[in-house]
Amino acid sequence: YLWNRNKEGMLKLKYHFLEGTDQAFVILVLAMIMLAFIASAMNSLASTAFTREGMHLDLVKYIPVPYKTQLTVKGLISVLITFPGLLLCDIIAVVVLDLRLIWIPILAVLMLLCLIVTTISGLYLDSSHPHSTWDDEYSALRGNLNTFFDMAMIMVISVLVCGIGFIAANMAGISLVAFLWLEGGMLLVLAIFACTKGFAMCVRNMEEL
Repeated sequence: YLWNRNKEGMLKLKYHFLEGTDQAFVILVLAMIMLAFIASAMNSLASTAFTREGMHLDLVKYIPVPYKTQLTVKGLISVLITFPGLLLCDIIAVVVLDLRLIWIPILAVLMLLCLIVTTISGLYLDSSHPHSTWDDEYSALRGNLNTFFDMAMIMVISVLVCGIGFIAANMAGISLVAFLWLEGGMLLVLAIFACTKGFAMCVRNMEEL
């Protein structure tokens, strides 16, 4: 931004935001959603949560803590480590583009929903096929394809979510408020599904380890 803030493209973008053009805000929201999905998947904390247990993976069955509690802790670790970075990107985008501060919580909620979906999908994949035979952390990550599959699945989900919103905003001509409700609604449904059905499937996988 420091190098390009006075370039024609950046000035035009800021002009659209200052004018309150819906198209500019649609692009911003879609970009932040894509960023949240991709950054969360690349973090790979959730998609390697069981693999990192290594040869001690069987201890999951003997720890005097319910599977749901263990799974919740693994998910919260991923969320608590990843979300501050996403929130920082959110704040930087709002400040750089001179937007109203109300956009910080709006984007933060959307990005948090993306993170929840990505976390549960990563936990599900790694609990299904953990790579527990490794000598060091590098070989654990290198031999674990769950991160790749999680990234691929999240890319498909993000393209669908953003694609539907983009088509609705540009072809159907819905308002910015309706667009935000549409994106938020889709992400909320995905997050609820992940936290209910997806969470239950993860617990079932833990029982079968």
